[in-house]
Amino acid sequence: YNAVGRYTFDMGDAGQLIPIVAYQANSTGENAEAADGTSMADRDYTFWGAGVQYKLNALTLGAMYNQDEIKGAYAGTSKDKSYELTAVYNINDDWTARAGYRALENTGGDEAEYKDTTLEVQYHLTARSSIYTSYVMRNGDNGTGNSNIWSGWNDAEEDYYHLGLRYEF
Repeated sequence: YNAVGRYTFDMGDAGQLIPIVAYQANSTGENAEAADGTSMADRDYTFWGAGVQYKLNALTLGAMYNQDEIKGAYAGTSKDKSYELTAVYNINDDWTARAGYRALENTGGDEAEYKDTTLEVQYHLTARSSIYTSYVMRNGDNGTGNSNIWSGWNDAEEDYYHLGLRYEF
């Protein structure tokens, strides 16, 4: 089950303040199996987060804190705690600039830490599609066993550059 709550406080010329809270919990149950036949029994996952957005004309600022926990996937309980800060500025109808910071710390799992600073620029091709490029500066730690690195793309210690197309529904 999950729940999300959000409300927009319209402050007139002072902008909008939008607090957001979220919660999710699920369990695999006693007889769950993965596609390869391995047991996934009694894996419990919970997540909660709280954040706020502030919008004033072309500027949007955001902050969020969240925690999640999974039991049964590791020897004990793996917990993540993270916070994010974002700033979005619509330069004009064609261009948008974004900057953000994310810090995540894992305990009980692979002990990984992420400290990412992201810079992005987006060019709007149509009202719903755009091309964007971003650069993520990472100053993290892969933790134990490097289980958080999948085919080399999620290395907490390596910066990366991204170019992509975005479509907004």
